[in-house]
Amino acid sequence: DLHLSIRRQRQMCIRDSTNNVYETSVDANDLYNYLGIAGGDTSSLISSVMVQKQDSGTGVKVKIITQSNITKITSNQYANAAITAGVSDVEIDVASVSKVTGESALTGVYKALEANGETLDPDRTQVAQDELETTNEIAQNNAYDSNFDSARLDQALVEIKQELAQIKQNQGSAATTEQVEQVVQDALKKFNLSDIISQDDIDKLIAFAKKYQNTSAIDSQEVLNQLNKLSGSLKNQLSGLSVSYTHLRAHETLS
Repeated sequence: DLHLSIRRQRQMCIRDSTNNVYETSVDANDLYNYLGIAGGDTSSLISSVMVQKQDSGTGVKVKIITQSNITKITSNQYANAAITAGVSDVEIDVASVSKVTGESALTGVYKALEANGETLDPDRTQVAQDELETTNEIAQNNAYDSNFDSARLDQALVEIKQELAQIKQNQGSAATTEQVEQVVQDALKKFNLSDIISQDDIDKLIAFAKKYQNTSAIDSQEVLNQLNKLSGSLKNQLSGLSVSYTHLRAHETLS
């Protein structure tokens, strides 16, 4: 029963907060306005999101409630893209009662924030969607490589955004093509990805980086603040993975 499924999904997302919850739904116009997708199939929009504004300095935190049903997008990918779009200091829960890619879920986030009085730049929400699709595609392309870790790709992307902002601040203009390419290569090398992902994937990141630096996100101190919070969270995740791997290797050696 579709209506029963929707009620279940709603309960997942508002499990802790039933007071003062404003509810809305996403339609084809929203897909076009926020993502630039014309003629979108709204029948596939079956995931739900809950957005809760937090205190300044909290950062963007995303929790996927039904991980087995959001098949492609990770919480870090959502957070990174949301920051590009202009989202700040929120907690986002994502849920679905059936399997979906999750690629359109941020549409609901943007609509909820605007319903709460915030204004988002459609150029940035569309570039954020491009970011989500780019990072997801690269992650999917390398999903079966045991040396690849999507958290390192997320951290590299944060680094790329931060470095492009620094370049513009230093020279008063956006990075040149050569500088963009160098920033991407340096970030991938720093996080041990340059010998793992293909040149085609690297080119996708370069193309995204060029689009990103042509949005107002590049000049935003708030974006840098949010990226710094996300970077700290990612470093903790990567540190945890490193410790787990070390323990595993030690166990194998002892065995």
